[in-house]
Amino acid sequence: MKVYVPIFLLILLVVGTAGCTFQDFNFFDSNTTKNYTGYGVTFNYPGNWMVISENSTGIRTISVNKKSNSTFNPTQVTIQPMSDQGMSEEAVISLYSNMQTPGWTKISNNTLTIDGVTAYESVYRVNDTQNFGELMRMHQIVFVKNNTVYVILLQAPDKEFDSEEPVFDMVLNSFKVIQ
Repeated sequence: MKVYVPIFLLILLVVGTAGCTFQDFNFFDSNTTKNYTGYGVTFNYPGNWMVISENSTGIRTISVNKKSNSTFNPTQVTIQPMSDQGMSEEAVISLYSNMQTPGWTKISNNTLTIDGVTAYESVYRVNDTQNFGELMRMHQIVFVKNNTVYVILLQAPDKEFDSEEPVFDMVLNSFKVIQ
């Protein structure tokens, strides 16, 4: 019976990490700017953050996470490029603008420019103490370029969001579609 436990743990580790690619694991490089290129996009991020690319479910996801000593840090940028499925830009923006997620309270709507195109931002406060343990602020940014929808989610605890804005701005200001 003792032989099966290590084999089971090894299988669990392999299955649990299948489809994940860790772009960077240098935990001590806080003074540099790194670059991520993949899934048809490129952007800069701080050296003391890490990037995880995931595609095991068929949905391409790029997660830029603030490094911490805990297993979960809610401060992150998540990027999902996906096909526009032949929908017009107006239909895509309307779809995302009208989405309602339980527990999310919309605060405002804005527009900004990312990689030369208009992006639509919805700002939310999320009171989901079960998943996050505290009041969160989420900025959902959506834009369409080259028949691809880009959904970018900026998230941090509400009380820390403003102090993380320079990092979020670094990612957004350097974000380019390379397809």
